[in-house]
Amino acid sequence: MSKGLKQRLAIARALIHKPTVVLLDEPTSGLDPASARHIRDLILKLRSDGCAVLVSTHNLAEAEELSDRIAILRTKLLAFDTSDALKSRASGTRVAVDVEGEASAWTFVAGRFGTEGAASSGSRLTLAVIDSSRIPDLVSALAGAGARITRVMPDPRTLEEVYLGLVEGG
Repeated sequence: MSKGLKQRLAIARALIHKPTVVLLDEPTSGLDPASARHIRDLILKLRSDGCAVLVSTHNLAEAEELSDRIAILRTKLLAFDTSDALKSRASGTRVAVDVEGEASAWTFVAGRFGTEGAASSGSRLTLAVIDSSRIPDLVSALAGAGARITRVMPDPRTLEEVYLGLVEGG
């Protein structure tokens, strides 16, 4: 049997007796995208039917989609919370500012407003702001310095960034 077929068979064997608690290790490993979607839908159905489902996975997008709470481990428990709470724990708030032209010309202005870092890519300036109440002042300063701002939006951290920060000790 193929790896994907073995995986589907193992999941069927785990669920055949209709358990109230299920532990799944990398449940979509080796599956094609359609089969993986089917397994994720099955896990969501199990949850909605009242089954407690514990999933161990390296696929952080899958973890976010399927989980009420996420535990991050590296020989010990580093964090345990909802995905949103884990992402908001990281210091500061990130904001993306789109400008006309090259954004790198405006990173010097951002340095005066309590930013932990400013990165630019094309016409986007991404800033880690320590105090979110200063964002309007930052936008005003950019505009006052001549930046033509086309959009300002939150730039939330990804679960991957949170995970890497925790396991790398940051």
